[in-house]
Amino acid sequence: MNIYFSSDCYYIPDNYDDVLEIISRHTGVGETHNVTTEDGYILSLFRIPQNNPKDVILFQHGIIQDSQQWVTQYNESVAFLFWKAGYDVWLGNSRGNFYSKKHITLTPKDEKFWDYSFNEIGYYDNNATIEYIKSTTNAPKIIYLGFSMGATSGLVYASMRPEDATNSVKVMISLAPVSFMKYLKTPLKTMFSFSHFLMTYELHKVLRWYSLFNHNSWHLCILRCFNRFFPFKQLFIYVIEYIAGWTSTEID
Repeated sequence: MNIYFSSDCYYIPDNYDDVLEIISRHTGVGETHNVTTEDGYILSLFRIPQNNPKDVILFQHGIIQDSQQWVTQYNESVAFLFWKAGYDVWLGNSRGNFYSKKHITLTPKDEKFWDYSFNEIGYYDNNATIEYIKSTTNAPKIIYLGFSMGATSGLVYASMRPEDATNSVKVMISLAPVSFMKYLKTPLKTMFSFSHFLMTYELHKVLRWYSLFNHNSWHLCILRCFNRFFPFKQLFIYVIEYIAGWTSTEID
């Protein structure tokens, strides 16, 4: 039986599912794990298990992202490619993103919940995540692959916990690691300045703006409504390219 689709059909089920649903659809297996850091944050991890794996690998996402970035290219997603190649794949989620908004005593409505930077992510989150993965899989060491802030937090972990890193990480792969903002050429630099302005004058307390780009129902509603029409789809692509770089040839 042949099934034909119009070139104008833009509906893709993965776009509206969470990470576990996407993993289950493409691999038939998938697990959710929770780990608590030393300072009380509860992080969600996703696993694509493998029998007799070649190795165990942890993917750590970049800034303003979550673990979904590793499963958004359908069957060609990097997480699935590594799983098909025989790896036990784990997808991390740093504190504060959609999948890691829990704490043993705080809630996202508390200002103190958001009082952290990539330093805490590297020192606490990465350490707790890596140790949990080692304990669960009985692997002596794992592979760590970080993108952007995930790479930076990995370097923080390695420099601030050198003994743990030596004992727990076999290979650390850093994709687009970020260290300095001086030569940044995207609007993100302006956004960081705006955040600094809010904090300097404590306007974030008055406005109760503790986070940006929240993953909530009205954001999703806007995206779903406008993403159905070609002009708006193209506009979204321009916005992404304006922020992340002009790479239209690399967008599917």
